[in-house]
Amino acid sequence: MSISRTAGMYSSSSDLAKFGRDILLNRQLPPLATRRWMKPSSHTSSLSLSVGSPWEILRIKSQISHGRTIDLYTKSGSLGQYNSLLVISPDYGVALSILVAGPSSAAVVEVASETVLQSLIPTLENQTFYEACKALCGTYESSDRSINSSLTVSVDKNGLQVERWINNGVDYLAVIQAYASQTGSPPIKVALQATNLGYPPYSQGNDARSHRVAYRAIFERTTEPTGQHRIMDQSAGLWSSVDTPMYGEIAVDDFVVHFDHSGIAFAIEPRVMRDTLY
Repeated sequence: MSISRTAGMYSSSSDLAKFGRDILLNRQLPPLATRRWMKPSSHTSSLSLSVGSPWEILRIKSQISHGRTIDLYTKSGSLGQYNSLLVISPDYGVALSILVAGPSSAAVVEVASETVLQSLIPTLENQTFYEACKALCGTYESSDRSINSSLTVSVDKNGLQVERWINNGVDYLAVIQAYASQTGSPPIKVALQATNLGYPPYSQGNDARSHRVAYRAIFERTTEPTGQHRIMDQSAGLWSSVDTPMYGEIAVDDFVVHFDHSGIAFAIEPRVMRDTLY
């Protein structure tokens, strides 16, 4: 794949960026093949760099010095005095390219890419939080007010979180805290993470364009600060705790969010509660 070497000479920056976006939109390959392609083939001696086919994969923080880990799939190349770089971000669904020609083109690409990404990545992260909160933040309540069930979703520097969760008058976050404290590492918050799983469209009133998306509650735990960096980071294994614990054969972390045709949530269904909050 010589997109950066020869295509960098005979194409334009706009066309290369469009090609990168088409990869993310599965217009170049089927979704399964794209997911297999956008994976590391090997790691390097650097914690922040892996290699793929043909990718140079950078792992960085979403706020540069802190935040969540995101991957940038890049492809650089040169031919004579032509240098170029294609950057694809699956996390944000964006692609950009930099094409430079001249005796100092390699240095220009390095400086330009660093300058652009230092500003662009935090901006994209903040925009992601803004859009997520615009779509989901608020308080949701049971249609039956007599049972006193509600849930409040807000956003912090790490993303969506369940700020308050009442079920039948019981503070469910306090119950989760008490349950987790038995292990010696109570959660500091309950994050709400979108998945790629959706449900078929269904009719809500006269609007057949409403849809539902599966979300997962992530029970993020903390440990007492010791000043020492942990090798066995407890938060790194949260991906393996999906579907635990369960109640009545339904996972406590299993959520379904109902969106209207404009992408704004009008209901949340904590499935373990057997109720829909509006």
